[in-house]
This record gives sequence, C-alpha cells and structure tokens, in this order.
Amino acid sequence: MDMYINKPFTNKLLDKVLDIQMKLHEVLLKDIGPYVQIVEMCDDYGMQTGMLMSPDIWREIFKPRRRDLITFVKTLAPQAKIFHHSCGSIYEIIEDLIEIGVDILNPVQPLVADMDSFRLKQEFGDRLCFHGGIDEQIAFPGDAETLVAEVKTRIYAFAPGGGYIIGPTSNIQDDTPVENVLFYIKTAKEYGRYNKSWSNTRMAV
Repeated sequence: MDMYINKPFTNKLLDKVLDIQMKLHEVLLKDIGPYVQIVEMCDDYGMQTGMLMSPDIWREIFKPRRRDLITFVKTLAPQAKIFHHSCGSIYEIIEDLIEIGVDILNPVQPLVADMDSFRLKQEFGDRLCFHGGIDEQIAFPGDAETLVAEVKTRIYAFAPGGGYIIGPTSNIQDDTPVENVLFYIKTAKEYGRYNKSWSNTRMAV
C-alpha cells in the first residue's frame, strides 16, 4: 500500500535496500568478479493471476533500482550473465527486464496467467534464456505420465534455437515422489539432447 499512498517512505526504504544490495555484491564480487559466469538476483513481482502491483508502479519504483543494481554488478563482473528470479505472472514486464540487462529468466511458471511457454519463446527467445519451466503445482507431484508429458512439452516449447536450461519452477517440494524426480531426469536426458530436426537447437540439462 505504501507504494501508492506513501511514496516518500517507499523510495527511502528501497534506496536503503539498494544500497545494501550493492555493498553485498561488492563484497562478493570485488575479488572474483572476472571469473563469475552468472549472478543471480531474486525479487518476486508476480502471483498466479497477474503482477503484485501494476506494471506502471513497477516501472516507476522498482525498474530504475533494478537497472542500477545490474549496472553496478556489470562493473564488477562485465562478462557475467544476469539471472533474475521472479515467481508468478510477469509477462507485462519481461520486455523491461530485458531492457535493463536481464539475460536469464527464472522460473517461467507455465500455469500462471499469461506465461504460456510457446508464446514466451516466440516473443523473447532470441534475447532471453529461460530457466526452469517444469510445473510443480500439478506435474511434479502427479503421475509419471503427466510429468513426462510436461517435461516434453517444455522442451519442445523452449529448446528450439537454444537458450533453455531445464529445471523445476522451484525447489522440488515435499509432495513430489522420489520416483518422479527420476522420471524427470530420465525424460530430460532423453528428449533434451540435440536433435537435427530442431535447426541449431542445443539445450542445457
């Protein structure tokens, strides 16, 4: 609510958070920055049905600070890819995330609003790597047939042309049978290999 009714407080708070984040990244990267391949950032902006705030509010309040953090990280690790985690439905700001320097988007939940895997690949796949994608709400705790179908679907959606790191949409949950984890690994290995019918397709498993 403060984002709407108390912006001075919101801005002061988030400026402090940004300052802490920059100092933390400086400590972590000052000596090893040139050797780091990926820097992960986490900030959830979405829920099942849409964003937690309006895209306009996000662009006003969060986008410039996230851009500043990414720019700062790039001064310490210019070669590093920026991995950004946000759960939920964030389709409306993916273009913005690309604009401010995000290279890898996680977890691309397939069952939330407006996050269709095929659509995301078509619109952003030439500029963004996708990480995750395997549903944990129904597929991972479900039967083997459902899980295998889910893994194959996400591979077919995200893998063509490359730029897909397969994985669950979160940490594997307690309701997931161990057998399903093995089915997931087996299916990913079987269908995630290079296929000549997918022109120039490579996929990380």
